[in-house]
Amino acid sequence: MRRGNRHPFATTLVGIAACIALLGAVFLPLANGPTSPQNPSSVASRSMAALSPTETTTEPSPTPTPQPLGAAVFASADPASATSPVALNPQRIGALDLVNTTDFTAPDEACQVGQTDERVVTCGAGDLSSTRIIALVGDSKIGQWLPALDVLGKTHGWRVRIYVKSSCPFANAVVRWRTGPYPECPAWGAKVLDRLLGDERPDVVLTSAVRGGAYSADGIERRGALVTGYVDYWQRLTKAGVRVVAVADTPQPPPERDIRECLLGATGDFQDVCSYAYGPGYGTPALAAAVGAVPGAAMVDLDDFICPADACWPVLGDTIVYRNGSHLTRAYAASLAPAFWEALAHALPDVVHP
Repeated sequence: MRRGNRHPFATTLVGIAACIALLGAVFLPLANGPTSPQNPSSVASRSMAALSPTETTTEPSPTPTPQPLGAAVFASADPASATSPVALNPQRIGALDLVNTTDFTAPDEACQVGQTDERVVTCGAGDLSSTRIIALVGDSKIGQWLPALDVLGKTHGWRVRIYVKSSCPFANAVVRWRTGPYPECPAWGAKVLDRLLGDERPDVVLTSAVRGGAYSADGIERRGALVTGYVDYWQRLTKAGVRVVAVADTPQPPPERDIRECLLGATGDFQDVCSYAYGPGYGTPALAAAVGAVPGAAMVDLDDFICPADACWPVLGDTIVYRNGSHLTRAYAASLAPAFWEALAHALPDVVHP
């Protein structure tokens, strides 16, 4: 799906890459939304001590070049040619230090409703004064991108609204939760759709999900049933003038591989011990099929910046990639903001650069 579909973004990193890895998403509630205080990711800073007055006549040592953090390493290392995890982890910080300075909390905790809740809870980020609106709609796999969209919204003048429900793709379909049907999901989705077609209509909807199928009429989970559910909602949005962009589901570590726990327990080269072979996220095939069935829909795929080459390393640019399961850490998601913007501009050039 993703190989050969790369979005170079070195030129867009020049102005903002130095700060995005330090940013945590700041969530401000919309009407009826909760307050969501956030703890920004902790990243070690690097600086030189100032020279004392008695030292001003001596030749100062060259100022070391700060190493890029997170996905900023790709400004000088195209993921297409990245084969060494060492090259993408320039400082080789110890695993324990990496874990202890990484914020593993979800960026959408207070803005995400649980499985048994059908309420629509919305939160805002980005430029809250803007009339241009991007809506993030779906399960936690779209919610994980909020740190990146918060950066983009503030940088490029977009307001970001969040509609996220646990384990729930934005589709007119019944998916499984635990061992059986999950009716609260389509009930919530229908309410969200009404809002998106009403007073809360955005310019763009970004959606993603981890689910690969939904229940069909015969009670069997099938990809086609989920695709049909996506197409139903997306067509209604596009007919109303809302642009729909699916975001590829992020690659899934093996079930037995918890990245944080692996790093804590690694005794050798943690990049080698805690890496795994690349494979597309579980939800990507259904999302891609729906994009192909809805004229005007588009897809953004950033897997090349998450799993360069054919490996998925736990640390890129001295930043832990995953916080739990296949969810990105807030710091790494924020560092992907330039790549996300480049991909979005490629998918919707008339919207991003009208």
